[in-house]
Amino acid sequence: ARAERLDRLPEAAAERDIRFLEARLRSAIPVDPAVLPLTEVAFGLQVTVADENGEETTYEIVGEDEAEAALGRIAPQSPLARALMGAQVGDEVIWRRPSGTLRLEVLAIAHPGPADGPPC
Repeated sequence: ARAERLDRLPEAAAERDIRFLEARLRSAIPVDPAVLPLTEVAFGLQVTVADENGEETTYEIVGEDEAEAALGRIAPQSPLARALMGAQVGDEVIWRRPSGTLRLEVLAIAHPGPADGPPC
């Protein structure tokens, strides 16, 4: 009986994953970044900011599954993305980090580059 339960573990895990993915697909909202206006920071767009020392960084706000901080790809629920969403060029936002707050000036908003590389 124990062996039968152990044999079912991979199948049960796969079924759970399928249910999770089906729920994600039902709630998904397709977004085409190419048609988004560049008037304010939004999901699917890139934003270039400068910190208090003038150092510039470009971030792309992507889906949770695509986020990779090392490539500048951040999820919309991250503290940085929440600070940037809705900001316009010239706005200053406050990024509240565990190590302290950081002021960022929004320098540019752009459509993303190729999906297989880091943000431009």
